Amino acid sequence: MTRVGVGSDYLKSVLLCMLASFLASCSGDDHLRGQVSLSDDGKTYFAVLKDNGKNCHPIKLDGEIWAYGLGEVAEVPPGVHTIQACIEIEFDIPAGMVFEFDYWGP
Repeated sequence: MTRVGVGSDYLKSVLLCMLASFLASCSGDDHLRGQVSLSDDGKTYFAVLKDNGKNCHPIKLDGEIWAYGLGEVAEVPPGVHTIQACIEIEFDIPAGMVFEFDYWGP
């Protein structure tokens, strides 16, 4: 009987850890490609925080060379945009937000 109790406690611990991991993965701003925060003035901004490797240049936003350095913020229109640097990724920037792009992965 003691063995069943130990197994039951172990199972509860595992399930609790799984639930905590699931809940932690649900938090955040739901943007895979970066972080989004409210802008101070209600305008929409974009910044590239990480490049896609030293051989993937220039970085382009909507077909135009991104003229700003890593971490520099620039005003952009809200909506769907495409970033390019060896690969092309489409993402959405909500109005009135600062979108900091940092994930080039799949």
